[in-house]
Amino acid sequence: MDNKNEQQEAAIYIKWVPLYETRHKLIDSQHKELVNIVNELYLATIDSSANANEAFIKSIKKCIDYTQYHFKTEEKIMDLINYSDAENHKAMHKSFYLEIVDQIRKYEEGQPFVANKFLKFLKDWLLEHIGFQDKKFVNEIKEALKKKEGS
Repeated sequence: MDNKNEQQEAAIYIKWVPLYETRHKLIDSQHKELVNIVNELYLATIDSSANANEAFIKSIKKCIDYTQYHFKTEEKIMDLINYSDAENHKAMHKSFYLEIVDQIRKYEEGQPFVANKFLKFLKDWLLEHIGFQDKKFVNEIKEALKKKEGS
């Protein structure tokens, strides 16, 4: 492996692995995009160039916008199948989204902001949520589809 490839590998904060897959094509593609955005955010935090702050703000806004888009997608599906844990799942989405927005507000107000701590929060929440909550949700989607096909 050459030095450039090693640097690119080192710059990946979250490496997508099959373990994270829910086996729902749309949801998995959106999760992969969220992982890409967190990786972009990570790159912006280690950027030492003059426009690093601008890149960080741009990545944060992309993270907020895409997270909101993804949650709306999942929540529409929840409503369509009358997901049994929808209220709890939606509350987790809202709590996560509000935490991100609050952290960014504090950053923009000049309050102490630890980028590594924020990235760790994003990574841990995202991977835990995908690994447990979203997999449970997708299993119920599959059950709903089986019932629909059987009727």
